[in-house]
Amino acid sequence: MADPLEPEVLGPPQETAPAKPKKPAFPPSRIAFLIFVLAAVVVIALELRARWQFTGSYRAIEAELAKEEGDSQTLYRKDLDQFLRGSPVRELQQGVETFTWRGVLRSHRMKVTYGMGEFVLGIEQVP
Repeated sequence: MADPLEPEVLGPPQETAPAKPKKPAFPPSRIAFLIFVLAAVVVIALELRARWQFTGSYRAIEAELAKEEGDSQTLYRKDLDQFLRGSPVRELQQGVETFTWRGVLRSHRMKVTYGMGEFVLGIEQVP
């Protein structure tokens, strides 16, 4: 007879269900979406930075020219660097200098016209 303290086995041992495969921590679609969002944020940041630098430079030079109209002082080419934000690409051709701030999608341009003696006559935005 069997010992009453030992449990009886009535059948073959039950098999456990096979372990389900683990899901990846991040599905590939989520990773692709996050990369897209990160790229979009970088592009937007670079565009805003270029626009901010252009707008700030243009307004500063414009304000200086407006201030000097009443004082009869002149703004010279060598003095423009203190009003420029960032580091635009500069192109000088026959008394007109073009400043270009490059973003990823757009470039912002400003033309500065010089008179004799390289003093600033005026500025304009270039589309």
